[in-house]
Amino acid sequence: MTSSYASGPSAESGSNPETYRQNFDVLSSVIANNIYSLTSNLKLIQRLSSKLGTPKGSQRDEQRLNELLDDTTAKFKTYGDDVKVLGDWDSASLQATQKFTQRNLTKDFGGVLDEFRTAQREIAAKERKLSMAQKAAAEEQHQTETTPLLQQQQQQQSQVLDFVSQNEVDFNTSLIEEREGEIQNIERGIYEINAIFKDLGTLVTEQGTQIDAVEDNISNMATNTENASKQLTQADKYQRTRGKWSCIFLLVLLVVSLIVALAILA
Repeated sequence: MTSSYASGPSAESGSNPETYRQNFDVLSSVIANNIYSLTSNLKLIQRLSSKLGTPKGSQRDEQRLNELLDDTTAKFKTYGDDVKVLGDWDSASLQATQKFTQRNLTKDFGGVLDEFRTAQREIAAKERKLSMAQKAAAEEQHQTETTPLLQQQQQQQSQVLDFVSQNEVDFNTSLIEEREGEIQNIERGIYEINAIFKDLGTLVTEQGTQIDAVEDNISNMATNTENASKQLTQADKYQRTRGKWSCIFLLVLLVVSLIVALAILA
């Protein structure tokens, strides 16, 4: 998702929320900048997600991906509060352009939020698939090593090989547990984002009703203005016609008066 927003005041700059939230235009700029930040995070998340479970991916990429997921979830929770304040702003105190800004910012925030939800679900599905593959590989390795190991234990009573094998099992187990923890963390994030999305959906619906009412009023005003213009045109035409006949009547009256005067003089 691309964004046309440029940098502006940021809620992360240390400003008191109660200060910047008291000015609609400042709050709008803060939210626009926050949407830009979220969009940047989302692009990086999508890029790292595309490498997850492929030869191009690395453990560092996976670690960075999980850090970004946590950071972006936290940002959505914080920035969502600003959007709620903007959405609940008294519409009676806003100009028409501000009302449209209010609706567009809420809509754009919701769009980024929805894309992030999709990315979360896709990553969770990939993580589950990788976890199952790790478990299967660990089980297969354990079964493969068990028979030779028993034979060697019976033949040589080798405690060294047993120790090495146990280390491998412990290492694989720790990897599986780590991935399971990541999956649970992503699922918690999905739950939190879904809650934000639900609240935002209610807000967008309410705003849509308000904006529709504003648009209807504007449309009615335009219709009334057009009707008034037509009435003025008709009135002007009527006045012009009436003035024309008045002139003709006066001219006829003047001619008759002149004829009568000439008759009297004669």
